Amino acid sequence: MANALAPKAKNAFVQDPIQELLTRAAAYPQYNDLVNFLMSRQAMPQIKQEYLGPFRAGEFVYSGFDGPGAIGLSYGAEPSTVVHELTHAADRQLGNMAYDLQQRNRRETSFLDRLMGKSSLTPEEQRFVLARKKLDFDVNKNRSDPNRFPKQEFVNRLAPEWAKKHYDYRANDKELSAYGMGGTVSPNVYNSAPAHIDPTMATEFSIMLDLAQRAQAKTGKK
Repeated sequence: MANALAPKAKNAFVQDPIQELLTRAAAYPQYNDLVNFLMSRQAMPQIKQEYLGPFRAGEFVYSGFDGPGAIGLSYGAEPSTVVHELTHAADRQLGNMAYDLQQRNRRETSFLDRLMGKSSLTPEEQRFVLARKKLDFDVNKNRSDPNRFPKQEFVNRLAPEWAKKHYDYRANDKELSAYGMGGTVSPNVYNSAPAHIDPTMATEFSIMLDLAQRAQAKTGKK
């Protein structure tokens, strides 16, 4: 009987399993969008295969305040899992990017100018920051404001019982995006969500990636 904890045997004539998996994942535009964004931020996480237990296909491990983190993939992982975990990595970088831009604007623009709607950010950077607030969360709103987390507002309205039951994991903000993006590669059969939730989360996250890339491409700033 094979030892599940043992690493896969390597053969010079056989493609590395992790490279084979990433090659399969690269057939999907979502994977390439995520990788391109993470590379542009110099924040591509290390990816390795390892035994994660009988029921886990992948994991994203955070590192430091803004580090790239690391991704672990089980030996049975599929491209959808790669996209899922890369979404966690990209989500962190989207948050870091929005925070850095807002801090830069505060340094370069007076409080009065900001009240008058003036900004030191480019139009592309402003659109990205605004979208981050509308689609993810607004750090300037009170923590008790129910509209601070638009994703939660959406799932609570669309499927309140499901959202309440799965709030501690599947229905939290980070997993909504990750499952949504992973679900564009293959449906989330074993941890599904009510209709419209996963496609909506994937669409919103793809919009955020596109806006972030446009903001960086226009200014060349990382």
